[in-house]
Amino acid sequence: MITSVHITLAGAGDNAAPTPTVLFFSTDVEGDVALLERFIPTATGSPHGGGIRLTWSLPDPAMVLGRVDLSHDEASEYQARNRVSGGVDLLVARDAPGATERCALRLDGFYADWLGALSVETPSDDADRVAPITGLALRRARIWRDAGCHAHAVLALLDELALASRPDGSLTRRAAYVCHEAALLAEAMRRADACEYFETVALMLYPNCHDALIGLALRAQGDPAQEMKLLARAYAVRPCQDDLRLYVRTLARSERKPPTLIEEAFLSGAAKVRLDAPLFQDAVGQPLRVRPAEILAHLRALA
Repeated sequence: MITSVHITLAGAGDNAAPTPTVLFFSTDVEGDVALLERFIPTATGSPHGGGIRLTWSLPDPAMVLGRVDLSHDEASEYQARNRVSGGVDLLVARDAPGATERCALRLDGFYADWLGALSVETPSDDADRVAPITGLALRRARIWRDAGCHAHAVLALLDELALASRPDGSLTRRAAYVCHEAALLAEAMRRADACEYFETVALMLYPNCHDALIGLALRAQGDPAQEMKLLARAYAVRPCQDDLRLYVRTLARSERKPPTLIEEAFLSGAAKVRLDAPLFQDAVGQPLRVRPAEILAHLRALA
């Protein structure tokens, strides 16, 4: 269990430029490291007491890991260094007097909302304030999609995909959210094949992408086994009684069975889900992958 969060600047070596390092104090280092490796954390800023409060959470916003209060000067410096480094470092340390147990992680292609740009209804155009922040281009894409400006939405998603790319061109797990937004855009454009493609690719990149699991389950209606597999994993990622009732009603309609029987089977299946295992595997059990160039080409084709 994570008990508190702190942020500092640290370098990997004597000549390394200091980068934002997030220190999580924990009573269960091994368990919390597994949690941070399994899920993509989010870091969203909001105004607080004349400064900025950065909230770290898991895919369910209610699963708050901790909060850090920063002055505007601190937030600006962390954002500038985050921009240069292209990621942040995490350090999970045991919260006990004299304890030395700790584990370091690296989040590549990760940008925190240091200055609260995502906490406002309309994204700011102030480049110093907002760029680059993972999630901001996704919001712009939704605005353009709702306005029917699909080509502009694609450009916003291409900006976001660039932020979710490593220097070698490979994609981080955060690219899954870009693919999910691309699926929503494809759906708005009535391009069913593209919608299914992007939801599937999202889950290849990040098999615990909650929204993509539900999105692909909706595309799989008529295939109860696939629906059950996807919704059970979505429930394992984010258990919620309201969602449980919705999933059970959906599956009961598909399978034409009493909801009580469906709920029993559903909960049994969700309990067996391995969130550290890939969703799509090849014949020898290796995760299925798609080349970044192919994803980029499909995204550009939406325009």
